[in-house]
Amino acid sequence: AVIILDRNTENILEWLQQFILDAVDMDIDTSLFRVCHREPGDSEIPFNSWIKDNRLGGKVEGGKLFFFKHKPAKWLFRDNVDVKIVATNSFTPVHELTTTWWLQSHPCVCYITDIKPTKTRNKRIAHL
Repeated sequence: AVIILDRNTENILEWLQQFILDAVDMDIDTSLFRVCHREPGDSEIPFNSWIKDNRLGGKVEGGKLFFFKHKPAKWLFRDNVDVKIVATNSFTPVHELTTTWWLQSHPCVCYITDIKPTKTRNKRIAHL
């Protein structure tokens, strides 16, 4: 599974921390999670060290849930990773061609948001 985080997320570190805490509370093995983006080295947010401290980086081969910021990495398609579920916390159209195409063409897309998405033609929405 892949989660594409909207670049407009107010605080991506906070969002990820809460996601990880919720996963741990549900007894989900977070060692299978891989955060596949980093913040610039001069960033004031301790994002990169948090990923390292929580062992959310590492080899892709051992991962089952991949997090990307705004768009997936090229290796995801080049290496033919079999992604069964694509999720995003974005509720507005993504202005990045690869991500837009993927969200529109993938058979299973989930929206992780408090705002209910609007129904688009020929798509089903299941409220969970």
